[in-house]
Amino acid sequence: MQYTPQQMQGYQGFNPKCRIGNWSEDVALQEAKMEQYFRAKNSGNLISEKISRKMNVHLQKCKLSSGDVIQFGDIVMLQNKDTLGYLSFDLDDDVSEHSHKKKYGATTGHSDVNAVNRNCYVIHRVKSQDLFVIPKEEENYLHYGQPFTLRTVDDLGDETLFLTSEAKSTTTFSPVSCQNEVYFSNKYTYASQFIVDHLTKRMRLEYEGDPVNPRCGVVIRHMQTNQFLSSETKFIKNNDFGKEYEVCGKTNLDMHKKEKSTNVWSFVNTSPKN
Repeated sequence: MQYTPQQMQGYQGFNPKCRIGNWSEDVALQEAKMEQYFRAKNSGNLISEKISRKMNVHLQKCKLSSGDVIQFGDIVMLQNKDTLGYLSFDLDDDVSEHSHKKKYGATTGHSDVNAVNRNCYVIHRVKSQDLFVIPKEEENYLHYGQPFTLRTVDDLGDETLFLTSEAKSTTTFSPVSCQNEVYFSNKYTYASQFIVDHLTKRMRLEYEGDPVNPRCGVVIRHMQTNQFLSSETKFIKNNDFGKEYEVCGKTNLDMHKKEKSTNVWSFVNTSPKN
């Protein structure tokens, strides 16, 4: 298709009705665009319709479990102390380019949100992995030092995703901070297991085996890499939900060798907005 100098310079003063320049080609192009638009509309593939369907799934309200302790099977949220955002994911944020399994990036979203499908998770027990004796009446409780997994809620779709982390390598690393990658995967492996540790380092052995209090801050350690979950305000990741913050696996210590706020999380079992 040939263009006039005016068209090449972006001039919009003429349209095909003027019969100037490449009016015949312009008419054919407009007709092709309209045909493509109606084809996409009839098949439900318009970008606006895709985003609307996505938002309906991701932002569907989810009911949290309430209680003084965290139990296996509970639906909870995880809030980071540094970003104040809740652990979230986006099914369009596919980071599985060099992997044989599906991987979706993990972020901490906005602090002023409802409990919805994209930021609510079910806590599952890792069988035959308890490192201490648990009283029978506390078998369903999540304890400090006890392995667990975090999976997506059932209303999200047919596929269940598990919070997973891997040690960084030449092909596997968090895209923004270049640390251990944290993502949601459709494959459950040993890399999907975590442990809750008490926030005060010198008290960890003493609290090991006690039920986790949802009102207290904790650090979440990845069993395979021994690194804590982290999210920082300086590592920004933009998606369809706005500006969010990347989640990675990295233990950040201050001058007193205490974990920084980037590693501090809290389980939330009461919706922040009613």
